Amino acid sequence: MVKIFEKTLTLDDATSTADGKTLQTGQYNDVWKYKVPAGQIVAFGKGKLSHNGVNTAGILYLDLKDSASAQIEGKIRLTVRKPNEDEEYLIVEERTEVLRATKTDRTTAYFLEKQKIVAKEDSWLVISIKPDASATFSKANSDFQIPATVKYL
Repeated sequence: MVKIFEKTLTLDDATSTADGKTLQTGQYNDVWKYKVPAGQIVAFGKGKLSHNGVNTAGILYLDLKDSASAQIEGKIRLTVRKPNEDEEYLIVEERTEVLRATKTDRTTAYFLEKQKIVAKEDSWLVISIKPDASATFSKANSDFQIPATVKYL
C-alpha cells in the first residue's frame, strides 16, 4: 500500500548544511541538502494553488543569516539532483527578499504547490544561494520552512 503525506522540512531535517562555511559570490553555494531515504519519493511543495477555489499550497519560507545574524541577500535555487549529483532539475529560482516574506500570513506568503519533478531514493533536494556578497552561513541564525510531499513505496 502506497502512503502519501505532506510535511514541512526545516534546517534540522537536512542531511548536510553549509553551517560555518563562507558563501562565495558569483556562484551557487549549496546551503541545505536532503537525501531521500530508501523506499521514498519526495517532492518540493504540497497542496495546490487552486483546489476547488481554495489555495492549499504550502508556504515556502527561507531566511538565511550569517554568523552576526545579518541577512544574506541573493538569488536562491531549489533543485532536485540525481544520486550521483551529475544531473540537476531547477524547481524554483527567486530572490531571498521574496522567500522570507512570511511564515504564516497567507495573503503575502510565497506558495509552493506540489511539484511534478520528484526526488527518488538516494536523490537530493537541494537549496543553493548565489549571494550578493560573501558571507558565513549560520544554521543557528537562519530559519527554513520547506513544504514537501512524501510518498512511501
